[in-house]
Amino acid sequence: MNFDLALSTDVPRRTPETLRELLGDLPEPWVRGTEGAETFSPFDVIPMKWLKVLHNTVGQRDALLDRI
Repeated sequence: MNFDLALSTDVPRRTPETLRELLGDLPEPWVRGTEGAETFSPFDVIPMKWLKVLHNTVGQRDALLDRI
């Protein structure tokens, strides 16, 4: 698939709503539970994944715009 700036925001734009639907009504142990010291809960990991997706999308956009 070739990069398309117009299509590049579809998934990141929908991600917050999708995560709210998947995780919003779960009990605290499911959302904030860890497996011990130096492990992470979904609450810790998901924002980092979201920021990485957003960063990668913006990076691709900027690289494309630099070529123009």
